[in-house]
Amino acid sequence: MADTTDHSSPLFETYARAPLAFERGSGVWLETKNRPRPSAEHALPIPPLFKAPIVDGTRQKLDELGPRGFADWMLAQPQVLVTDTTMRDGHQSLLATRVRTHDIAAVADAYARGLPQLLSLECWGGATFDVAMRFLTEDPWERLALVRERAPNILLQMLLRGSNGVGYTNYPDNVVKRFVAEAARGGVDLFRVFDCLNWVENMRVSMDAVCEADKLCEGANCYTGDLFDPDRAKYDLKYYVSLAKEMEAAGAHILGVKDMAGLLK
Repeated sequence: MADTTDHSSPLFETYARAPLAFERGSGVWLETKNRPRPSAEHALPIPPLFKAPIVDGTRQKLDELGPRGFADWMLAQPQVLVTDTTMRDGHQSLLATRVRTHDIAAVADAYARGLPQLLSLECWGGATFDVAMRFLTEDPWERLALVRERAPNILLQMLLRGSNGVGYTNYPDNVVKRFVAEAARGGVDLFRVFDCLNWVENMRVSMDAVCEADKLCEGANCYTGDLFDPDRAKYDLKYYVSLAKEMEAAGAHILGVKDMAGLLK
């Protein structure tokens, strides 16, 4: 039987390239708005409706205590404080950052009503900024404004690459400062600042700008190596303790461990 498949069609091309599409950052689009619903043999369960009133959360606590007081409050909590990263790192790591503003904004209200006890929502920064403009034809500032409007009670968090901001090169100090100021004005409460080489000097301008905006600054160190391997002496416990103290001296209210490769044991 002859093969009548039209290999030149865009649909065939998309499926043929799908396994490698996310690696190249193109070829696959995630779209739910105005998409026809597929037929189903069985009725799908009705998703829960969050009708609870929006109560005060961590954002109001930050307004009340200020960044330093909020950090002290965190230390006094006996329970584990949870940050939800679905809106930023979740789809950046799993879906090439292709979740659209329409879908992110649609669930923000449910977070505000159903999970007011969250520490923060990481919903901005990292690759979300450039992907929104380059691939999704969206305004990342509009996304931030919508999430801020619909989740007014939870800290909004972003990932900031030190002097690289949300880009892939080092930017002038005045650009980084103005960007941080605008992000704070737009609704970001907690800035997770890191440098891929753990060079605190490369983070200092960003951290200073966060503190000047009276927002929470989390200094994140990038974990590598193996603390339990005596033959790998460069990145030992002493190295990370020294780095943490350096970040604290630079103004960090919170210290984070960024284990991108999943090496922590």
